[in-house]
Amino acid sequence: MSRKQKRRSGKEFTSDLPRRLEEKLDEVHQLVNRGELTQARQQLEELDRKYPDTKEVLHFLTNVHHDLRDYLAYQGTCERLLAIRPNSAAFTLMLAGAYLLNRSPALALRTFRQYLRRWPDHPRAAEARHIAAGLEAVMDSHLALLDLTGADAMECAILHEEVQAFLARDLHAQARQKAEALLRRRPHFTAAVNNLSEAYFRDGQLDQAIACALRTLGSDAENVQALSNLTRYLYLSGRWSEARDWALKLQAAQTTGSHAWAKKAEALSYLGDDDGVLALFREFQEGTEEQRGIPDAFFHHLVAVACQRLGQEEEARRQWQECLRLQPGFDLARDNLEDLRRPMGERHGPWAFSFNNWLPVNLLREVDEFLKTLGKHVKDETLHRRVSDFLQKHPALAALVPVLFERGDPAGRSFALRFALAAATPDLLAAARDFALGQHGPDGMRSEATQAVMNAGLLPPGPKRMWMKGEWRDIQLMGWEVTGEPLPPPRHSPQVAAWTREAVEAIHSGEHVRGEMLLKKALIEEPDGPDLLNALGAAYHAQGRDHEADEVVRQTYERFPEYLFGIVAMAQLLMREGNLPEAKALLDRLLTRPRFHVSEFGAVCAAQIDYWLVQAKPEGARHWLDMWQKTSRGGAVLHSYRNRVHAAEQFVEAGQGGQGPSQNDLRRRDKWFAQRAK
Repeated sequence: MSRKQKRRSGKEFTSDLPRRLEEKLDEVHQLVNRGELTQARQQLEELDRKYPDTKEVLHFLTNVHHDLRDYLAYQGTCERLLAIRPNSAAFTLMLAGAYLLNRSPALALRTFRQYLRRWPDHPRAAEARHIAAGLEAVMDSHLALLDLTGADAMECAILHEEVQAFLARDLHAQARQKAEALLRRRPHFTAAVNNLSEAYFRDGQLDQAIACALRTLGSDAENVQALSNLTRYLYLSGRWSEARDWALKLQAAQTTGSHAWAKKAEALSYLGDDDGVLALFREFQEGTEEQRGIPDAFFHHLVAVACQRLGQEEEARRQWQECLRLQPGFDLARDNLEDLRRPMGERHGPWAFSFNNWLPVNLLREVDEFLKTLGKHVKDETLHRRVSDFLQKHPALAALVPVLFERGDPAGRSFALRFALAAATPDLLAAARDFALGQHGPDGMRSEATQAVMNAGLLPPGPKRMWMKGEWRDIQLMGWEVTGEPLPPPRHSPQVAAWTREAVEAIHSGEHVRGEMLLKKALIEEPDGPDLLNALGAAYHAQGRDHEADEVVRQTYERFPEYLFGIVAMAQLLMREGNLPEAKALLDRLLTRPRFHVSEFGAVCAAQIDYWLVQAKPEGARHWLDMWQKTSRGGAVLHSYRNRVHAAEQFVEAGQGGQGPSQNDLRRRDKWFAQRAK
């Protein structure tokens, strides 16, 4: 029996609710009316945390869960509703229908009977009697399928389904108690042993979980659920070799029914065996309808992840869409599809499981509390010691970090990076280095890892082939520091220093000739000032006297070959003359320096951008622009270069750029820049 409750608008909620809650529920109602069910659920779950056990919130949440076909969540919310309103006929009937939707016929029948005993004349009693009669007619065959016989067979089936309901709500202690009660009645009931193992695992009792799985396999060597669970438990315990051995036995076991297909794919997905998942899917497609069973959204999601990881993007998209057709509220599929719409350099996906699926609940809670205690201002040495101690206490967590780098969701990968860099152990830094040089995760996160492992000495500066914006590119790794600390002032006499300040101010205000004259006076007094020559060249350029400016640039570079701004100016002069190899050689010399002032780094970035733009390769220019923007607060020059790079990217996308720095290409490019700048 599905939910048929009339929807209620926010204005129909009882007047004793807090005004703010009424307003929020009205907003949710508007989201539902627009069909934005996922956003509605997110807001309702937030309200549920803020106003726990509020009937109006829970009732609205049941409606949304139902419409999203998230029937396990629907059942859990119905159970909570009935707990706070035990005398509600409507909520009792809703819970009975939820049990029916989740294929828990014993619980459904018990709840229908309770409803009919208490409310025999309720308007929907006739419908409930009809459904209950149908359940009673098939109950004996259902119990036989479970291999439950005897006078207490129905009670045992109810216990079995209660265990599953508690597991669905993450109530592991209650699930364990019910499973143990069932096993006292039926010591050899393998389904109860499997559920007990899962309850132990989620509570972090891995040894007991593994023992339960082995107990099942001792009597049923091809039990798919036990094989899948054992493979997962061993893998997440860091016992990877054993996990793979059991995975082979799992793959060989007979597969019948949707649950078995999903359990096989789940274990293989934890191991990262994408080929194994797709082989399983081919076997599924070739099977009969009886072998395949009822369509399972989770199975299609896991197939989609394997497809995406193996480069089959369109098939992955189709599988996620099928998953959402079966269950519109399946968050993992929706989030992966949303990630797939991002630019290549910003994608996290695909991921099969959320972060909380990789850790037992108690450990996840402990990790969360530990992260809160670290704060944001812990000194590096203290942070390193505390994180190292925590990982030593939980060795399986350290083993999981490289897995999360490769296959984690955004939260899992962020956790892995934070812990690896904070602990700074050789193994975890090596994992961070492999992540930086790999293809998984967004470019920004891998850039952060790159800088950290370079600082740790695990990655030397120099050219590296790295995955950026969805393709392999040659990247120059920089092993330097950019600082905002003031540069030492040039050693000038007070008079020359005063003339220089006046000259620079004059040039900036458009008084170029006056600036030129002041600089020439300064050079007469101090002819060996490279900064004075550099400023004089700028004054000449500002007046359009490019030939004289170029001569000053050459003179400055010849006399002061280590002067950074002179090197940059000479490289830009060589680029204007078309001598790109020599310009690149000069710029590469600068990249060996360990430290730059922000102004120096801005000059280097500007020259590098010029170098890449003159070749009509805006991707290289974008790399330098991004670094410049991270170290500068902005300014007119940076803004100008930002516009140029953006225009060049549009120019190439429009198919208007050549592959080399021909004069025609440069003229067309500059014309394009001018048009876009307007």
